[in-house]
Amino acid sequence: MGKASGQVTAMAPPPRSPPALMDELVEEVLIRLPPSDPASLLHAALVCKPWCRLISAPGFRHRFRDFHRAPPVLGFLCNAGNGRIGCRFVPTSSFRPRRAHHPSWRAIDARHGRVLLHTVRGEPPFGNRFAVWDPITAERTALPTLPEHLERRSWSAAVLCAAGDGACDHRHCRRGPFQVVVVGTDCERVHAYVFSSEDGAWGQPASPQLQHAGSHLNLAAPSALVENALFFMFGIGTNLLVYNLASQELSVLDLPNAFFWRRLVLTTTEDGRLGCAVAEGSKIYLWARSGEASSSVGDIGWTISRVIELEELLPADGISSSPDVFGYVDGIGLFFVHTDDGLFTIDLKLSQVKKVGDVRGTSSMFPYMSFCTPGPIMASQIESHRTGAEVVSGDAICRKKSVELLEELGLPKGLLPMEDIQEFGYNQATGFMWLVQGKKKVEHTFKKIKQTVSYATEVTAFVEKGKLRKITGVKTKELMLWLSVVEVYVPEASPEKVTFKTGTGLSDSFDATAFALGDPMASQIENHRNGAEVISGDAICKKKSVKLLEELGLPKGLQPMEDIQ
Repeated sequence: MGKASGQVTAMAPPPRSPPALMDELVEEVLIRLPPSDPASLLHAALVCKPWCRLISAPGFRHRFRDFHRAPPVLGFLCNAGNGRIGCRFVPTSSFRPRRAHHPSWRAIDARHGRVLLHTVRGEPPFGNRFAVWDPITAERTALPTLPEHLERRSWSAAVLCAAGDGACDHRHCRRGPFQVVVVGTDCERVHAYVFSSEDGAWGQPASPQLQHAGSHLNLAAPSALVENALFFMFGIGTNLLVYNLASQELSVLDLPNAFFWRRLVLTTTEDGRLGCAVAEGSKIYLWARSGEASSSVGDIGWTISRVIELEELLPADGISSSPDVFGYVDGIGLFFVHTDDGLFTIDLKLSQVKKVGDVRGTSSMFPYMSFCTPGPIMASQIESHRTGAEVVSGDAICRKKSVELLEELGLPKGLLPMEDIQEFGYNQATGFMWLVQGKKKVEHTFKKIKQTVSYATEVTAFVEKGKLRKITGVKTKELMLWLSVVEVYVPEASPEKVTFKTGTGLSDSFDATAFALGDPMASQIENHRNGAEVISGDAICKKKSVKLLEELGLPKGLQPMEDIQ
């Protein structure tokens, strides 16, 4: 247009695509996505395959939890009141469980990524069944029925990780072993029973049964876990029932007179002490207790640690004549407060208030905390091939098995120089093999060809004679770029060569001797070279070695080596 007839206009070249970001930079961005918005990680995983593999890798999920430390609140369980049956999950985040409503169950407790449910149909209450529900995976584990003679006048229960105090950070233990502690009272005594998922059975603690404290246990009040003790609320705020997980002993903790006939919510303080929250007027009083958590002294040691002015936090029309503290989230200082205007969360650390719904007609509620990240792509592939596979654990046996497999396939034995290998598996029927190492990734330079190859936490491949195909977790460095290796094979026409094929379609062949199994002692030296004093030359090396032996109190002639390099 506008040019003389017959004149050819050169077309501008198409714009170049921006260079791909390195995985390390992408991870630094993605790891900072808020854990309270699990959908953001899912959306990021759908951007492209490399991001999906990165986000679904076990190493990323582990670092994501370490970076954010405390699991987020994803929602809460609320039980129907006014004679109705059932409980439902109310989300406070983008997380949505596959099954939010449980019409025949009520929630009893929620802790360490698990929810304890109790069926409300059948013989009341100990003839009925308990179940532990994982909202993330939708798995529900039914527990065996308690002994028939345990029909108590009142009871309460708690679920928790089976690891002892300080043995677990509880960031991702929801699929590990767990315990359920049930305490019940009759007219004379208090009893405790503990279910162990590892044993698959209920057991009764060996400690003597405790004299009844004269009040009903409050099933609607969440228990508290402080140090190595569980605290259960008696109905009218006179005292607490304490179960020591280590000694399996029961005791009663008296409460100050100021708590009588008040709705209390048990809490833990920032420094790990037992506390409680009491609403009065437009204020919430936070109490803390000094001394040992399970000590049974009453008024002594209880002090008001903080007063929260609700008028300064809630909307002007949100203050009712009698607001209630409905729940508390351990570890992040989050309270659930119910008013005439609905249910609010109050984050004391961030001074943030958020309306999360209306719980009128609800008898009780239990906050739910857990990390929720997209499932592992490679791990799920491993699980689909695990049945019928030979699986071994431990670095030494895993190395041995992987080398034997490579030798059997006619491939160089040093092709997979991974470190701290935790698991090796090979399914001969499907031809699928995998290696899982303890490190985030390992970079190995094959010195004869000066080629650096990176091995991820998980490496998988389908194997056949002379070939590894559909490889995942292996990259090779070309100039400044890391390219995924998808196939490695020994050409029939050139058995002395090894060919690497990348996801871009490029391939290159190398001398097979470059991938021979290295000297394990040389590899050990390389692992300790960083930060070491290293010298060269026979004279100075002999002098240094003799000096070191002298410092260690060993004979100077213990290493009479010659021509030390």
